[in-house]
Amino acid sequence: MSALQDMVGGMVAEGEASPTQRPQEYTGSPHYRGAAHEQPDHTDSSGMNGWLADKSVGEKLRAISAANIAVVLLCLFATCLGGFFALQARSERMAISAASVMAERMVADINEGRLFVQRYAISGDGNDLVAAKAAFDQTDRNLGRVEARAAEVAPQVLPQIEQLDTRLAALRTRVVAAQNSRGTQGQWQEFSDSVYGESQEVVDLAIAARESIETAGETSDAASQTLIGWLFASFFGVAVIGLGIAWLSARYIGRDVSGTLRRMTHVASRLADGEKDIHIPATERRDEIGDLARALEVFLQAAWEVERMAQEREALRNERGAEMVRFAERFETTVGEVVNGVATASAQLKLTAGSMAAAAEQATTQTTHVTASMEQAASGVTAAAAASDEFAMSIGEISRQASHSAELARKATAMAGNADDTISTLAVSAEQVGQIVELIQSIAKRTNLLALNASIEAARGGEAGRGFAVVASEVKELAAQTSRATEEVAEQIRTMQNSTGASVGALRSIAEQIKELEGAAISIASAVDQQSVAGQDLARSIDLAARSTDDVSSNVGQVRETSLATGAAASQVLNSSTELEAQATTLKSHVAQFVEHVRAA
Repeated sequence: MSALQDMVGGMVAEGEASPTQRPQEYTGSPHYRGAAHEQPDHTDSSGMNGWLADKSVGEKLRAISAANIAVVLLCLFATCLGGFFALQARSERMAISAASVMAERMVADINEGRLFVQRYAISGDGNDLVAAKAAFDQTDRNLGRVEARAAEVAPQVLPQIEQLDTRLAALRTRVVAAQNSRGTQGQWQEFSDSVYGESQEVVDLAIAARESIETAGETSDAASQTLIGWLFASFFGVAVIGLGIAWLSARYIGRDVSGTLRRMTHVASRLADGEKDIHIPATERRDEIGDLARALEVFLQAAWEVERMAQEREALRNERGAEMVRFAERFETTVGEVVNGVATASAQLKLTAGSMAAAAEQATTQTTHVTASMEQAASGVTAAAAASDEFAMSIGEISRQASHSAELARKATAMAGNADDTISTLAVSAEQVGQIVELIQSIAKRTNLLALNASIEAARGGEAGRGFAVVASEVKELAAQTSRATEEVAEQIRTMQNSTGASVGALRSIAEQIKELEGAAISIASAVDQQSVAGQDLARSIDLAARSTDDVSSNVGQVRETSLATGAAASQVLNSSTELEAQATTLKSHVAQFVEHVRAA
């Protein structure tokens, strides 16, 4: 298998070293020559394929991606340019609209000034001339704004604006001169008619300027619409070109890359299934797909080479069969002699193992009797040791219980002392409560006396003190109830004080008895501790004797175990010799079967 892998690797390396040369056909197989009837893969050498023929797949994909990106950038540029011109046209249109509105305001201001001049002709009031001059000044300011806007968006209107400025300046000069002179009614009327005529000419010029500005705006709108239309047409043209390039790119990739890879995948599947009567496409290409196709062709020739090697292996197998027959004959002669020798040796080993097993069994029987006697002696000593241990444990438990009783007695004494203190405190508290009850009784008596005095005063008051008498009687009744309640509370407190005194006496008596019990428990614990020390010494002595007996019994047991191990080893040797004899027989049978199989092969 490794030789085949080395051969295929060498052929692949040769194909990579000479990618422009076609691998030669394997002339030893008629099936490969029949593959020439399949249609080879022809690529177009003109157009896009002709230009990309010498490029790698990565370079082709990068070129197609660059073309698509260029189209997208052109679309973005056209969109941005269209937006820029649209914003510029909108700005110009807004400037023209503002200039038109200001021109309209100029006409209104001139008409307002004419109205004030006519009023001056009728009334002769100088304020009308002031108002007329203010209107004409506002007209002059609006004219300056219109001139500034027109210079940006409609320069063809500037001559009309300059003429309008000249007429307006003359009109303002006449109004200022009229303000500084005094005239008659007839002069005022003549001035009004003259100004009215001149202002009409100014109005006509302002209207003409406004119409020129609006005409310029319409012209600008038309030009902007035309420009935007061309820009959108260009955008759609670039988009159509981009879609065409994308479609051509997809079609090229589908035919040149994906289609070729599908055909090569089909060929590779057939080659993997064992077919060799196939044609590998795209071997003449000079990109990665061509390299892959040439590598597949190397594998195809390797398949033919494998078939040739299989035929050679079959011939070698036949020759090796004859050699195996000769080897079987020699093997039967040699191994048969060895097996007979092993069978003879195993029979002798079996006799020796039987004698050794009988001797080991006799030694085991004698050590068993000795072990039984030692076990009886050890059993008695162990029982005595166990009894002494139990005795020591019992004494220890009694000692612990006595110590625990003494501790409980000490705790009970302390608790009795605490209870004595608590009950003493309770007795003091009961005495204080009795004093408080006496105070309440005193207050109730005084309240009763006050209620009696109030009743007497109410009786003296007659009808007016009747309500007060009712209240006094209720207070008196309440004082009586309070007095009765405090009597009952005082009785309960006296009873509690008597019980508390009795409890104090009983607790003190109990505390004295507990102290006596504590002393007795301490004496018992001391005596039990002495007995515990003596019992532990006795248990250690008996335990030492038991361990000595156990050591003797253990040594005898080791002797017995050694005898048993010797007997077991002898039995194992006997079994092994028996098994060896059986295996020698089996080996002889298997050798015969092996020789038969080799001869049959």
